[in-house]
Amino acid sequence: MDLSTITWNFSTKVEFFRPFFFYLPERFYIVEQTFKIIYPR
Repeated sequence: MDLSTITWNFSTKVEFFRPFFFYLPERFYIVEQTFKIIYPR
């Protein structure tokens, strides 16, 4: 499994769960921090 496939799957899941994260800011915060760890800027 290459990085692009993992990124695509991750993005798809984020879009699917976006409504849930809208009501759960703390969950979104955790995902955001995890994303920053995976792709540091």
